[in-house]
Amino acid sequence: MYFKHYKKPDVALTKSNYKKALKLLEKNIRYFDVYNKPVLSTGEGYPGLWAEHNHDFMFYVDYNPEVAKNSHRLFYHIQRHDGLYPASAVHWPDATARWIYYNSLQIVYPLAASAYYVAKKTGDEEFLVESYDSWKRYDEWIWRNRNTRGTGLVEMFCSGDTGHDRSMRVADLPEFCLDGNAANCPDNPILPIISPDLSACIYRGEIALAEMAEDLGMANEADRWRNSAGEMKERLMKICYDAEDEFFYDVDATGKFRKFLGEHIFRLFVNGIVEQPVFDKIFNKYIMSDKHFCPDYPFSSVSVSEPKFDLFDCQNCWNGMSQTHTALETVYWMEQYGKADIHKEYMEMMVSIFNDSDMKCAQEINPFTGEFSNTAPNFTTSLIMYTEFVKRLGILDK
Repeated sequence: MYFKHYKKPDVALTKSNYKKALKLLEKNIRYFDVYNKPVLSTGEGYPGLWAEHNHDFMFYVDYNPEVAKNSHRLFYHIQRHDGLYPASAVHWPDATARWIYYNSLQIVYPLAASAYYVAKKTGDEEFLVESYDSWKRYDEWIWRNRNTRGTGLVEMFCSGDTGHDRSMRVADLPEFCLDGNAANCPDNPILPIISPDLSACIYRGEIALAEMAEDLGMANEADRWRNSAGEMKERLMKICYDAEDEFFYDVDATGKFRKFLGEHIFRLFVNGIVEQPVFDKIFNKYIMSDKHFCPDYPFSSVSVSEPKFDLFDCQNCWNGMSQTHTALETVYWMEQYGKADIHKEYMEMMVSIFNDSDMKCAQEINPFTGEFSNTAPNFTTSLIMYTEFVKRLGILDK
């Protein structure tokens, strides 16, 4: 066994809980005044849509293709005139209006890639063209506004850019950008910071643009995007990789590594920017080590050996809690990097954890006890993770 608390899921219970998860997901479908079509919200505790939750839309295509497309299109609809997507569109319970936040990026996996997946699944060329044009504008915005140091990598201006809430990785940064505008870097001597995970997301977005361009018969455009992405990969290794530590770090405005063993490393795998030899070193040294990201109930959002590791009150804590975001995103990278056997056991373990919790389906799990926090029950990402893992394990066919 690869994991301390591995448990094979009960088939009958899993089939029953799978049906429950689908019903709970249906309850998370909402309407917003800014785009009055059904979309998949983030769930209880998060009354809106966040850009980082596009993997939810992507995998929901198997159940409701229109909702999957609408959820992407909401962001296209409220894309700012200069190309910026909002980090979120929210209707807080105590508010009288719906709020659209352009104060940070909060991206993990590009909308272009999830949209391409949905377009291929549905055969909707109109949606493909719309998605290509929209992300192309966003990519252009990124290079105009988040490459101020001219490194050819993407810069972080505030803690909200990566969505690592309460993580000591970003504790010394302002929460949002100056004047609530993601184009404005706050006045701070360590800013802007070169971010490996934001760079990886934009890299993957350009790969998706290349794939879209090929499908649309634009071979020259496809070559241009692939060349640009390839250059980003080379720069990332040169600037953000510490060969001695065998880890990727943020780099501050003075050129110094900000050494922190955090969840951002998974996002490089998610977006496929790390080559296999480097991945193997990181995976063996950090990801599967119980001294780092693989404690009793993995994967922790910070290495348990990191001096700044702290679960605080275990509420929306990206400073140690094992997040279902990270769990779901293993479908992007584990098998692709040759870890299919480990991934199968991991998915079985996670399905069993959910089954044993009576399908609490909250946002995060204590990495030492396996207990869910009270943050965001019926969290869409948790429900999508459960249904996707069940499908991939073939339990429904047993």
